[in-house]
Amino acid sequence: MEPYLHYLLRVSVATALFYLFYHLLLRRSKDFIFNRLYLLGSLVLSVAIPLIDIPLTFLAVDTQAFLGDSTAQNQPSILSESTKIHSFSLPNILALVYLLGAAVLLVRFGLGYAKALSIKRKSILERQGDIQVYVSNSNIRAFTFFSRIVVGRNILENPAISMVLSHELVHAKEKHFIDVMISELLIVFQWFNPLAVLYRRAIRNNLEFRADDVVVRSSNPQKYQLALLSMLSNRITLPIFTELNSTNLKQRVIMMKTEKNQSLRIAKFALLPMYALAIILLSGKNYVAAHDSSTELQKVQVSNPLALDTPSIQSVDDLRHFMVRQIRYPKQAADAGRFGRVSLYLRIDHQGKVAQVMEAQPAEEFIEVDEILAVARLGSGVETLELKNHKELVAECKRVVSMLPELQIQEFMGKVIEIQVVFMLQK
Repeated sequence: MEPYLHYLLRVSVATALFYLFYHLLLRRSKDFIFNRLYLLGSLVLSVAIPLIDIPLTFLAVDTQAFLGDSTAQNQPSILSESTKIHSFSLPNILALVYLLGAAVLLVRFGLGYAKALSIKRKSILERQGDIQVYVSNSNIRAFTFFSRIVVGRNILENPAISMVLSHELVHAKEKHFIDVMISELLIVFQWFNPLAVLYRRAIRNNLEFRADDVVVRSSNPQKYQLALLSMLSNRITLPIFTELNSTNLKQRVIMMKTEKNQSLRIAKFALLPMYALAIILLSGKNYVAAHDSSTELQKVQVSNPLALDTPSIQSVDDLRHFMVRQIRYPKQAADAGRFGRVSLYLRIDHQGKVAQVMEAQPAEEFIEVDEILAVARLGSGVETLELKNHKELVAECKRVVSMLPELQIQEFMGKVIEIQVVFMLQK
């Protein structure tokens, strides 16, 4: 679950970055169609960018690798007799809180949809001028449910009803319900992110600005603003509807009076660099090791176990010796003086294949395998720095794990095992 929490965090950072870009450069732009595309497109990118893996190559130096000291301790087996269960680890608690919050908001979303559907089903289809609307006996204002306009009978006699319905017709024709639904799902997915709430509000307001802009082109702006004000006393507060409240109305009136500016032109120049920055900062990094043999670099083949001499691994000793033969110390880490311990958790299926590789310690029971030592020479003039699970060290361990053939070890079948590699430096 911890990798998913990391993914959520990166999605939240991307959402915040894209919202701040909109707030600073696009919020006062009157190109509402462009803003709509930006807000929805960036929302999709915020979810997709953390899933991107960028391959990065690093050097691996000659390494002395050998079995850990625990093999000298005359133990009958290197399988740990005691296993670890951490059901109440912090990642699990955070995951539970997240799921509970998402479930509550998902139920709220469902109830809002159900109530809207109920109002629409109880309404009568009538024609108001050139527009077909569903008239409800409930005391509500006009709103658009998917592509259907629903209006309360209580406001049909309002002198400005034609302008109000024209506003809702824009929502219906341009299918603004798509944006509304996506913005609500955003809150379900990122309920813990305060900027997600602002992002949703930006999506909703932009839709209102767009509908207002279309209506005022053929109507008197002052009369239209008074019509909006008259609707405030007829409120419906469901999350899937476009809200009309005093704050919203104030922003809409200000936008109607705002002249076009150059912010969109500036934003277009900054858009690609901003997306590039998001990809660099928030995408995953897939490190690929390369040997440094004298002056030539040779890429390490990492994904073809059939190319190895060992068709399968029959014992735990074979597993550890396999790791010893393949492990390399990342040159960049050695030159920088970085060392530390890496723990990977491998889920082995019932055929002996590695089904999943996890960096975070799982809550379930797992089997410990004694550590492997990897030693390299310290770079000159560099102070040592210990970093647990340094990214390049982790990448090297994952590279070796990706080369593992089938593990024909009965104790491992259908279990999770822990592989530990200690990277050490010597002068």
